[in-house]
Amino acid sequence: MKNEHLLREGFAFEPPLEFFHLSGGLSLLLGANRQAWLMSPDQQRPTFFSVVPRAEIRTLFVEQTNLRFLGRTRFQHASELHDFVSDNFSIAAQGSKRTCLANSQSALWDGISNRLHHDQRNADALLATRIQRQIRLSLSRVERLSGTYRSALAATTDKPISEADKTNLTSDKYAYWLGSDYRSCLNELYSLRDAILAAHFRLCLKRNDPFSIKKLRASVLQGTDEASTLISESMFATSGDLLIDQMSLYRNIALHCIGATNPIFGDVYQRRMSSGPFGEIPYLVFPLYDNIEAMRELEQGSSKGLFEPIERAEAERFLSISNHKDALEFSYDCLVRLLQISERVAEGAGIAPKTLTTTDQDIIEASITDAAGKTTRVRRDQGTGKLIEY
Repeated sequence: MKNEHLLREGFAFEPPLEFFHLSGGLSLLLGANRQAWLMSPDQQRPTFFSVVPRAEIRTLFVEQTNLRFLGRTRFQHASELHDFVSDNFSIAAQGSKRTCLANSQSALWDGISNRLHHDQRNADALLATRIQRQIRLSLSRVERLSGTYRSALAATTDKPISEADKTNLTSDKYAYWLGSDYRSCLNELYSLRDAILAAHFRLCLKRNDPFSIKKLRASVLQGTDEASTLISESMFATSGDLLIDQMSLYRNIALHCIGATNPIFGDVYQRRMSSGPFGEIPYLVFPLYDNIEAMRELEQGSSKGLFEPIERAEAERFLSISNHKDALEFSYDCLVRLLQISERVAEGAGIAPKTLTTTDQDIIEASITDAAGKTTRVRRDQGTGKLIEY
C-alpha cells in the first residue's frame, strides 16, 4: 500500500470510526483520535489531517467546489468497513431534534403504527408500518448508490483528468452499475412517495374512499395545512419546484417508457475535478437528461424525436452544461423532501406514537441503533444468562 509510510508516521485511526459520504463518490474516514483521511482515488497525493474537537465535518467542504456532505456511517470495529450497506447509515439532513431525519422519521412511524394497532385501527397501522419500512429501504438504497459511486470512482480515475474528460461522457460497465443502482433507488423512493401520500389521504384528510392521485391533487391544491402545501409544491403547483413530480417522471422514463435513465444518452458518467482548500480532487457525475418537456411527451406516449438519431446540436448543448443534475444528489434531495413531507403528515395526523417496552429478559440478541447512527450489538450469554456486548 502506497500510504503505509504515512500511517507509520502517526496517521492511525482508532475505532469507533466514522465514515462520511460525500457527493461524487468521495468519502472521509475519521477516527476516534480525530485523525482524518479524505479518501480520494488520487493515490499520489493522499490527504491526511487532524480535525479539532467538536468541529462540524459538514463545514470542512463548504469552500470545496461541487462537493456536498450527504451522510455518515459509524463503525464500532474496523472490520465493519467492508459492509457495502450498513445498519446505521444516517443522512446529513436533520429533524426538529437535530438528529438524522430518516432515523427519527422511521422511529416516529413505528410508534404511530404501535398506537394504531393498540387502538384496533389495523388497516391504518399497516400503512404506518409500510412508511417506516420504506424509509429504511430508501435509506439503504441511497447508501448503496453512494457506495457504487465510490467503487466506480476508484476504478476509473487511475490517470489525471484531461480537458477532454471534462466534456466527455463515458458509457461502460461502471456507467451501467451506476444506472442500475440509481433506478433501484428511484423505485424505492417512488414506493415511499405512494405510502406517504396514502397516509396523508387517510390520516390527515380523513378520507375512507379508494385513494388516487387525482383525488389527492384536488384536495392538496385547496388545502392550507403544511403537509398539503409541501405536497402541492413538490408535485402539482407550478409555483413550486415540483421535485417529487420530476422524480416520478425520471422513474417512469427509466422503468416503463424506454428502460433507460437518460432517453438519448443512456447510462453515462463524467469525470470532473473539485477545487478548493483540499486541492484538485477527482469526482464522478452521473448526469440526468435535463429536457423535462421532451421526457413528459415521451411519458405520455409520444416518441417523436427521441428514438431518432440524436441531433449534434442537442448533444453539444447537453455536454456543454457545467452543472448537470447528478443522480446521487438528486436521489438524496428526493429522499430528504419525502421525509419532510412525512414529518408534516405525522404532525397533521395528530397521532401520539406509542413505544413498546422490551425488558432485558425478552432479549436473546439485538442490534440497537440510536438517532446519531451509533450501533450497539448484544447477545445473551448461555452460561451467565446476562446480555453482553460484542
